[in-house]
Amino acid sequence: MKLNCVFYPLLAGILCAILLSCGKEKTADEEFSSTFKVEKRLLTVGVDGGTLNFDYSISGPREGNVADVSSDSDWLKVGMIFNSSFSFTVDANDTGDDREATMTMTCSGVKPMKIVVMQSRKKDDTPIFSNYEILVSDVTTSSARFRITPVDAGKTYLYAVVRKSDFDGMSATAYIEARISQIKKMIAMYPGSTFSSFLSKGPVDTDNLAANQRPSLYDRTDYYVTAFDLSFDEATGTAAYSGNIDKTAFRSLSAPASKMNLQLVHKGDFVTVTTDMTDGYVCHVMSKDAWAEFAHPDDAAHLYVLTLTQYDKLVIHSGTYQMNLEDEGLVKGEKYVAYAVGYRDSATDGGLTTDVKFIEFTY
Repeated sequence: MKLNCVFYPLLAGILCAILLSCGKEKTADEEFSSTFKVEKRLLTVGVDGGTLNFDYSISGPREGNVADVSSDSDWLKVGMIFNSSFSFTVDANDTGDDREATMTMTCSGVKPMKIVVMQSRKKDDTPIFSNYEILVSDVTTSSARFRITPVDAGKTYLYAVVRKSDFDGMSATAYIEARISQIKKMIAMYPGSTFSSFLSKGPVDTDNLAANQRPSLYDRTDYYVTAFDLSFDEATGTAAYSGNIDKTAFRSLSAPASKMNLQLVHKGDFVTVTTDMTDGYVCHVMSKDAWAEFAHPDDAAHLYVLTLTQYDKLVIHSGTYQMNLEDEGLVKGEKYVAYAVGYRDSATDGGLTTDVKFIEFTY
């Protein structure tokens, strides 16, 4: 997506539209012979809105045709459409809430595609902070940019991103001690590392960090970015802090939603997952006690996806799938929970695409 003004010769545009227009949308009986190709399917727009240009192409026999583009919201208006791009205008957002619109691209013989546009709300005045100004921007389903500026650039500190559900209810001391304990465990896992290497001094911009040092987020999740003063004596192994924490709240974006309906049925040694669409999903089974440890079904699914992705073991299913409970090592007579959830695998707008569907059963 380019934030620039584009001049299009009017006559050439009209001629192109007449010669290559896609015409009516395909019927249910027609076969899709071509597909739309775009760089992103999830776009973010600032509170002030503006006119933007979106590039696309068609791969297959319908290559070179002009797409039909529609919007489901009156605050997003589609402009001129050509065979490789179209413009759209987003109104300024004065509603006080984040909002979402969907543009649908269609063309006869081409598989339809939806483009989701997220627009942020008007923020309040500059965040109030004591020792650390924390700014959050460029939020996606799995990442965000954090900029931390300390009042005292000479003091070391620790910043971290934490789920709101994990932070709320903890005292400042409990949270800081938990972070110190976490660092010590990591040092034990990686001999030669030091506690001080985890601390920061001066301004931090995560855009300047290596990719493997940037925080990875769960989609559709509330977070805090926290920062607090922390020093550590490597000789004595003792940490010192004031206990004051600055934090800024934000929410990661949601992946494009799927209308897929998932159903789970347990019978004998199998749990069968069925769906009415071909969209991807993940599924898993765990003990009922383990399931009860999660505050929300999304938490279980997020942890499962993250863990298997780290080891390149995540399998995304489509259509009907049977989980073999015997292969999973389940114990007869014990209580379990099986769940399934739509999942989109994408670096830019991936994440859970449906509610988590689950069943409880005794094996």
